[in-house]
Amino acid sequence: MVSSEPRKTLSWQQVAASLLLAIGCALVSLSFAWPRVAGGSAAWPKDQALRYQRAAANLHSLSHKYAQAAAQGDERAVRRELEQAHGEYSEVRSELDSAMARPKRLATIIRALGLVLAVVGAVAFYYSAQRASPSQ
Repeated sequence: MVSSEPRKTLSWQQVAASLLLAIGCALVSLSFAWPRVAGGSAAWPKDQALRYQRAAANLHSLSHKYAQAAAQGDERAVRRELEQAHGEYSEVRSELDSAMARPKRLATIIRALGLVLAVVGAVAFYYSAQRASPSQ
């Protein structure tokens, strides 16, 4: 059976709008998986992990040493060493926090870009379909 109605073809505007919508949806989907896909080992290599582990262990050890010195009334000798260890630990910890936040920040940017593309594609498709349809 052959249809008597003429076959409707998509205009290039409708195809472009559909592609924008599809790419936008794909980017939004990718943004939810991005923090898991982008492994932490790239942002936080083993040498930095060892440095963090050493700084945490040193701070822990010195805090016990400080508590013992404070019980004996001689905490001044250990205080400067403890403050230096705390400073080193804080520095390495801020690097770790930054490395952990990087994939989440990128995922937010990808999600926003995807939403913008999807909305632009949907609006463009709607208006191109309105122009393509015969007015009644």
